Amino acid sequence: MKIKPLQFSNNNHRFYVDKICVTEQDVNILASDRNYELNIEIFIDNIIHFQITDESYKVKFSEYLFENKEKNDWDRNPAINYFFEIIDDSYMDWLKEESFDFFEKKYYKAYIFFFSDSVIEVISSTEPVFYSK
Repeated sequence: MKIKPLQFSNNNHRFYVDKICVTEQDVNILASDRNYELNIEIFIDNIIHFQITDESYKVKFSEYLFENKEKNDWDRNPAINYFFEIIDDSYMDWLKEESFDFFEKKYYKAYIFFFSDSVIEVISSTEPVFYSK
């Protein structure tokens, strides 16, 4: 799977999920660092897929991504990142198959967010908007 870091000034910080609000159309994620000194909000509109998994159930997946960072265009930025766009189209193949080919990948992007306590995956036609508080 190929991924690239999202452009977000605090992408090199490790965050804990504080609260998630999900509707049929959007997701709003509130998170903070360990000391609650840095708080962020991630808003994603027009979602068609949302999944949250405890980080302990994504260990192999996480290790694979972080060990293969050269394949994923990270070598230009030596900082550790935790929020990504999935640029490998095969990630969304299952959705096309499940929707009887109704789903058109060209209108959507997939994102993955690694938090200290969970991993969140989202597919949306709209890019995430980040707010620092």
